[in-house]
Amino acid sequence: MNRRKLLSSIALGSAAVVLAGCQATGGGSTSTIAAQAASDIGLIASGLTGALASLSASNTVSPSAVSQITGYINAIEAVAATVTTATSATAGQSAVQQIETLLNSLVSAASGLPLPAPFSTALSAASVLLPVVEVAVGLVTTASAGATVPMTPAQARLILSGSAHH
Repeated sequence: MNRRKLLSSIALGSAAVVLAGCQATGGGSTSTIAAQAASDIGLIASGLTGALASLSASNTVSPSAVSQITGYINAIEAVAATVTTATSATAGQSAVQQIETLLNSLVSAASGLPLPAPFSTALSAASVLLPVVEVAVGLVTTASAGATVPMTPAQARLILSGSAHH
């Protein structure tokens, strides 16, 4: 299962409306939205890194799978470091696209594995938050609607923040 399939069940309409509303109504400047996107990318990287310990400590995931997943998370961290220096909504688009590819690969590698908490929850939160970032930096202009959202972007941020501190 890749992230696209996972996200096909997630409605992103509310995130798109909120972020588009911020830009359209002056509720947030482009640089503020870019700053939030950079913060969210950093949170995805640190949350997955913090939750990685639960995966490494589990006896349910093979060492080779843990190693592969660790590689993807290390790559996400490296790319995230470049996003945090973005000064506009478009400056980090290439890096966000790289993180999307890496997160898709991570979700595919983890698909079907018995992922322990908090890693499974952090991975779900990252998968919810990345499309919000994509909308914020202009990579996605329309979002699917009608599906059930497993958590809000604010809930995803709380989960990843909690995972980052473990």
